[in-house]
Amino acid sequence: MQDTTEPSYTSRSIRLQGAAWKQLLRPIDPYKLHLRSLNPGFMLEIGCGVGRNLGFTHGNCVGVDHNLSSIAHCRDMGFKAFTTTEFPTSEFARGAQFDSLLMSHLLEHMDHPTRVDLLKTYLPRLKIGGKVIMITPQERGQASDPTHVELVGFEEQAALARSCGLKPLKSYSFPFMRFMGPYFIYNEFISVWQRES
Repeated sequence: MQDTTEPSYTSRSIRLQGAAWKQLLRPIDPYKLHLRSLNPGFMLEIGCGVGRNLGFTHGNCVGVDHNLSSIAHCRDMGFKAFTTTEFPTSEFARGAQFDSLLMSHLLEHMDHPTRVDLLKTYLPRLKIGGKVIMITPQERGQASDPTHVELVGFEEQAALARSCGLKPLKSYSFPFMRFMGPYFIYNEFISVWQRES
């Protein structure tokens, strides 16, 4: 199984996102508009990969990832991005600066205890009243990547949020209804939570 810390994982992500048909048909646009519709404000993306979502927010964001080559790519694109070892000493790791935390196509790469530890690491950087946005693939998307560990649906997202004391705001399937999950590779579980204390 490929390791998500390897340069080859970065190369794969860049290749998949840069496919000619995707550049021509722009299937990514609804996802860009969707993220913006959530009004993330100043956002920290945990597991930012090669920076797709960072590009959706007009630069009003910071990314963190454990893959050094992915962070280098983000920086080459002009984004503010840090490795997981750099972030704790950065200017963005002081106090609660962020309006939202985004965990997009990240949680399925780990088990539940690791998810909880990860969110608790970054939750202090979120303002009281700020949002945690979770986005995970449904069945067809889950099967498309050998580095995925387990399906993280609405129940698993809720278990993570409860472990961190978050208040539910909304959850839904995007872009199509839930029944499309086994068939459409880009169907996603979306949930939004609020930090109350």
